[in-house]
Amino acid sequence: MADRRILAGLLGLGLFFSACASGPPREPAGEGNSDVSTGKPTPDRVIVQYLLVAFRGAPGFRHGEFSPSARQRTREEARILGHALFERARSGVDFVELMTQGDEPGGATLALSNHRVMQVQGDVSRFSVGSALGNRAFSLGVDEVGLVAFDPVASPYGWYVVKRVE
Repeated sequence: MADRRILAGLLGLGLFFSACASGPPREPAGEGNSDVSTGKPTPDRVIVQYLLVAFRGAPGFRHGEFSPSARQRTREEARILGHALFERARSGVDFVELMTQGDEPGGATLALSNHRVMQVQGDVSRFSVGSALGNRAFSLGVDEVGLVAFDPVASPYGWYVVKRVE
């Protein structure tokens, strides 16, 4: 009787360790990604151009790394400028030209990989750029422009104007 209990215990441990080693079932890379707000499927990878409009005291700039223009700008001035640049981008003004008016010289172009997708060299995970910017980038269609509003947690540097190019 004792042998059966020991055998059952060992069998149970074997099943336990087997389950731990294999882990939960996994979805293949690239499957199952969807926009959190709409539930629509999202691409594995996007390329976006963006410009940042920062302001004095933005919580993302803990060590004062922001540009000289941002050091002079209030939060309200940044909001107004961010919305104005967004409206200009939506009206068709050349986005590369607009990128020079943000607080990062020349703006930036990013290749973002989605959740559960192997990154290609040079890609950045959508979750490493802040949830608001990553979510907006993956919600846009090619050539669409979006605005990411300042949020102390999700967008702590200020307002972003984003254009998906691929």
